[in-house]
Amino acid sequence: MPLNYDFQGTITPYQYIGDEPSFGSLTMTMLARSFNDLVIGDLDMLFPDMMIPERNLVVEQIIEGHAIMPPAMPGIPGGQYLEPNRIRRFNANPQIFREDDSIEQLYVNQLKEPGSINTQRAAAEWISRRMQMMVNRHRRTKSIYQAKMLLGGWNYFDKRTGVGINTSSNIPIHNFISYNGWGGADAVAANADVNIMNRTYKALGALAATKTRPEAAFFTSTDYKIGVPWTYPQADIVRCLKLWLNYLYMTNKNKFTHIVINSQLLAVISATNEYLKTWQGFPGALVMNQPSAADGVAGNAQYTASMTPPAAHQITFGPGGEITTIAGLKVIVLDGIWRNPANDNKLEVYWPANKVAIVAESSMSDPSAKLGFTYHCSGEAPDGSPGLWVRTSEDAPLPAPPGMKMQMGDCFVPVPIYPHWISVMEVCKPEDLYTSLPILPDLAYGTF
Repeated sequence: MPLNYDFQGTITPYQYIGDEPSFGSLTMTMLARSFNDLVIGDLDMLFPDMMIPERNLVVEQIIEGHAIMPPAMPGIPGGQYLEPNRIRRFNANPQIFREDDSIEQLYVNQLKEPGSINTQRAAAEWISRRMQMMVNRHRRTKSIYQAKMLLGGWNYFDKRTGVGINTSSNIPIHNFISYNGWGGADAVAANADVNIMNRTYKALGALAATKTRPEAAFFTSTDYKIGVPWTYPQADIVRCLKLWLNYLYMTNKNKFTHIVINSQLLAVISATNEYLKTWQGFPGALVMNQPSAADGVAGNAQYTASMTPPAAHQITFGPGGEITTIAGLKVIVLDGIWRNPANDNKLEVYWPANKVAIVAESSMSDPSAKLGFTYHCSGEAPDGSPGLWVRTSEDAPLPAPPGMKMQMGDCFVPVPIYPHWISVMEVCKPEDLYTSLPILPDLAYGTF
């Protein structure tokens, strides 16, 4: 980055600046550290780093099927042999990431220690800070890539280099569900009666027939409405997850264990959902009818009841009152912001607040079989080893002015080996969150 300095060998004449008191008092300069990043949830447990020198990975899966052994007559050949196994495969190729930095010697030589009187700052300390900034950008890039793969893939074009990313997670379409999804030829109008599961529900909003199945039936409320977003105060979130987890278990042949969620959505449902507030110990939506004399209790008798959660809690809380599990799913809160060059450098969040992902960390039959990993290959590494690499040039070649060049890069892609262990749920619209929050957060504050 070229710097503008006024080095032209000039000496200015004396200038009258006022009387002696104008010098004022001594000033100390103090350097405050930058803490403009949000606390980011860790997805490395779902996509741990794996170093593989090869640049092309072929993943094959053998499907054995569910056939049974046939009965046979004693002494008579049955003529039945095992049918051949079915094999399916996909290829994974990592994406190259690289960034450069340049430090002019003229700039390094004039650095001063904050809070000092013209004490020169060590160049090594400044260079170390620049290097740490590059490491942070690498970490942020990997975290965003992992989050996008949980959402179905990353389709991104970077205007700075003219290079794009188009990676699909291969999540099956039946693992995507929307709170207002509806199947059939006819749409459902708002407040219309819907008969499903031997009950009559009222549609909270219009249900467009854009799906092949009545997904809105999973999203109900305690006041018998259907197509209910999770931001609705009476939304039955536990019922929704329990029924959907059973579908995922039977369809994808595994037990799902974690839920990935944004802190905004978690805050809204914790503060407004009456069912969750009941479990937290606050007055909730526990409704009991006044007993009559026919029930063996005097109609005018004082009647109270308390709700005691069963031993197997559907919702558990941490020491600070934060939700740690819902319907047996461990909560992973994913926060973080980044500037998207493809969207005019606007700030965006890693994880959309109106969606959650239900994932299985490993196989219920074999815990050693994990959901996936982040595949690092050798790429452009000068020593040929996979993973993050760094190289420096201590002196810029002539005729460039003295300075230092740094370069950092990696070649990686998060790979879901079992993409059918990921399910994405659209639980509300973004505007549902906006109407539930008194004041929208300012992502741009404290950043640039």
